[in-house]
Amino acid sequence: MRRSRYILSKLLTCSVSGGLAVSLPLAVFLMICVKMKGTVLIDGGIQYIVHGAGFYQQHPVLYCLGYVGNAFWCGMIFSLMGMALSMFFRNQYLILFLPLILYIFLNILFSGIFINLNPTLWWDINLYAESDPLLVMWVKAAAVLLSSLIIIIGVVKNDKE
Repeated sequence: MRRSRYILSKLLTCSVSGGLAVSLPLAVFLMICVKMKGTVLIDGGIQYIVHGAGFYQQHPVLYCLGYVGNAFWCGMIFSLMGMALSMFFRNQYLILFLPLILYIFLNILFSGIFINLNPTLWWDINLYAESDPLLVMWVKAAAVLLSSLIIIIGVVKNDKE
């Protein structure tokens, strides 16, 4: 198997499995809620929505599907981070906990300053009214690219050894 196909299959497998692990329960919950309650809006949650409140009022199910897609993207980011960190550590259990530790550390570090870099916003953009959704999207894309680059470098390095 060529190295490029191996790297691509490794990245896709890790991304899809991590994304589905996080987003599939949310998608099932959304289907259950729509089946039981329909697409009627509940007035109690609108004050929570800072970004996209108009879209939420017009298309609540699509807005929630956006959250499911965002959950997929976040699961993909943290699974790729775990795989990237596995290039430096050989302990299996440590590799499983490092993305969580990184999440907690970055959350503490960026809770007061540079809030757009806070990984909590990766899950829910509505946590801070002053957050910039476009900048948060670019930070998430940069996290995917950086993790993928580390994985590629690690695979190439391990292949030479």
